[in-house]
Amino acid sequence: MRMFWLLFLCLLLPLPALAMGGGPHLAVGASLGNASPNPTVALGLGMASHIVLDVLPHNDDSSWLQVISLAAGLWTTKQIYEQSQNDPKVLWGAAGGLLPDLEHLLAIRGIIKKGKKRFPTHNGTISHGKRLEAKKALILELGVTGISLRLIL
Repeated sequence: MRMFWLLFLCLLLPLPALAMGGGPHLAVGASLGNASPNPTVALGLGMASHIVLDVLPHNDDSSWLQVISLAAGLWTTKQIYEQSQNDPKVLWGAAGGLLPDLEHLLAIRGIIKKGKKRFPTHNGTISHGKRLEAKKALILELGVTGISLRLIL
C-alpha cells in the first residue's frame, strides 16, 4: 500500500490545474487497468482513456474543482486497487490515464515548447472538450469517477 501512495504522490503533486481534473483520469485508467490482461495493456488503455475524457466538456481552470476531483479520483483508485487485491495493472492503468498531463507541466516549466506537445488532445490533432461551468464540470467529473468505481464493486 505504501508503494501506491508513493507513486501517486510523485505523479500528482507537481501537476498544474490545466486539464480535466486528475480524478477521472486516475479512476477510469485504474478501472480499465483492472480489466486489462497485463500492465502494458493497462498503461495503453489508461492513455487512450485520457483522450476520451479530454474530449468531454470540462473546466480547466478551477482550482477547487481540481482538488475535489483529485481527492475523489485518489480515493476511487485506492478502492479499485484494494478490490483487485493490489494488482499492479490498476496502478499502470491509473498512471496511463494521468501521465499525458505531464506535458502541461513540462510546457509551463519551459522544458518543452507549448507548441511542441505530442498528445493528440493537447496539440490540437483531436479537439479538446469545450469549457463547462465549474459546478457542471464537478458533477461530470464526479459522475465519471463514480461510474469507474461502480464498475469494479
